[in-house]
Amino acid sequence: MVLFNKLKKFFSSDSSVIKKDQDIVKKESVVVKQVHNNESRKNEAVERFNFDVKGTFVDERQKTIKRIVKKIKSENRDFGFQQYEGYTNAEIKEMYGDKVYQYQYESLYIARLEDEPNNEYDENAIKINLVDAEGNNYFIGYVPAELTVKIKELRNKYSYYVGTSLRGGKFKKQDYNDYGDDVIVTGTDDYGIGVSVSFWEALPEFMKDNLQSLKETKKLSNRDNSSNVNIGMKFSSNENKCGISFSSSAIGDVTGSTAKDFYVYEWFIKDTGEIFYVGKGRGNRYKTYHDRAYMAEKIREKFNTDTRFIGTDLNEEQAIELESEEMTRILNETNDRLTNRIIPFFSKRDNGYDRSPNTPDFKFETAPTIYVTEIDEYYFGMKHRDFDEVVSENLKSVSFINVRIRDDLDVIYDGDIEKYYDETMELLKLNRTRVLKTQYAKSISAWIYIGDEDIYNYEIFQKNAEEKLGRKVPTYHLIDVWKFLKKNYGEVDTESIEQVSINPVHNRAPLTDIKNKSNWEKGYDEGMPLWKKGDNERKAGNIDKAIELFDKARYNGYDAPALYHSYAMAYRKLKDYDNEIAIIDEAIVRSTYESNTIIIKLKERKKKALALKKKSISQL
Repeated sequence: MVLFNKLKKFFSSDSSVIKKDQDIVKKESVVVKQVHNNESRKNEAVERFNFDVKGTFVDERQKTIKRIVKKIKSENRDFGFQQYEGYTNAEIKEMYGDKVYQYQYESLYIARLEDEPNNEYDENAIKINLVDAEGNNYFIGYVPAELTVKIKELRNKYSYYVGTSLRGGKFKKQDYNDYGDDVIVTGTDDYGIGVSVSFWEALPEFMKDNLQSLKETKKLSNRDNSSNVNIGMKFSSNENKCGISFSSSAIGDVTGSTAKDFYVYEWFIKDTGEIFYVGKGRGNRYKTYHDRAYMAEKIREKFNTDTRFIGTDLNEEQAIELESEEMTRILNETNDRLTNRIIPFFSKRDNGYDRSPNTPDFKFETAPTIYVTEIDEYYFGMKHRDFDEVVSENLKSVSFINVRIRDDLDVIYDGDIEKYYDETMELLKLNRTRVLKTQYAKSISAWIYIGDEDIYNYEIFQKNAEEKLGRKVPTYHLIDVWKFLKKNYGEVDTESIEQVSINPVHNRAPLTDIKNKSNWEKGYDEGMPLWKKGDNERKAGNIDKAIELFDKARYNGYDAPALYHSYAMAYRKLKDYDNEIAIIDEAIVRSTYESNTIIIKLKERKKKALALKKKSISQL
């Protein structure tokens, strides 16, 4: 919904912001790389969807993924498995609490997409099966529901390929013990699977080879195009291109069903008549549990509700159109609060999942409130609350929480969040406060939020603290801590350490000469493999070769934070602090559309590099 509202806002303004919003698109949990309409670009993907497989948390699927990892390792195939990305414990300690997984992002088997029309919850569901070299299938989860119709549509027009990579599992990270010493801690997260589905007018040769090897196995039958199971070897002479577009048409997706027994229904509260959900369906859909409409289900549980039919005996397109019209009517003509996550594009009101209108506005150098959504406030009586008042004795051991650092917080920090963060860090040093990297350390005495938070997540954090620590944790905001410490210590100088002059010597191309700066997909496709090769060289100890490959990746337009992190690690290994500082500065400049959290981490690393540079000078 956040992405939808951003697109809606930018579409209604001038075209100069469209590029910025395309960059916003790629940062969501489901990444959709745009269609190319240029006929000359047939060697590129027509469209690409990057997402995490849904439902991998199920116990049986977790066991399946573990078996797959074990099997690939035993085959000694060229999947690049290298534990903890080749990082040493000393290097992991430099990552400021980031988890480094044992086999994160390693390539797995390619996947098959299998339609599941009889799925109890979604007739458009698409299963994802990994396929090993012998043709054995391993069911691991589903395509996200919001992508299934689009993927089915493109699958009938283009050749496609489904690549997979590993997420989660065992990890190491830097933390502090109760004495404030740097230590390495280990843990285990659920495994996940990342998927990239790419559609092509003509598949690259290596993709064809991989798919052909599957088709030749005994256990993998070569299905015709009408089958529900697909491995991507579908070729089409259809020259029509698909593109991203905006319209005021209905929000639903046409699946091609020819049934004429669709209906549109709405759930409402009997006592007030307020409508809180609008849907379409067939059969018993209107009275089944909607696991994806959890907020609507919470309302049904609390209130005396009923169902009303808006239209019956409809075909699919009529149902979609009527559903959209009814939602638009409710949002434009009533004050009812819908819990539908997706709403018609040009409705006058949003759906109430953001901050309640009663939440105090952001103000300069003023801590925000822990807010509630409009839905939570209206239906469940939840109220926003202030952050706790800062108490000196609770500033012994603190942890920063970096969630929800969003653009509108610029009002609080006047667009310079780093200034307040840097000054607070210096003030905490003067106060002899230990800054811990985990919010549930035994010695934790307070949490410090940099952004804002909603009451629901805040209560979850406190519940976890009670379970793990046996107590709640005082919760402060950065601005309040900054003000409190400034009263005690006055102004601080955060710039003195940065007066060290640097003189980086390198072969990097000037930023003005970098290719594909206006085409991030092409930059990714051409640069990412070079970065990957370079990072393998870095892990093998071939630092000069690694930097040479990083330079090529950068020149081709690859600008992901991962590239700059690898650069910095390589220069740190060489003790080339001048180049480490210079490349971090460039990363900050090029992180325009990255989160404030990433920028803060980059600046923390720069501070460390500056300190090391200063120390090296003093030893001369």
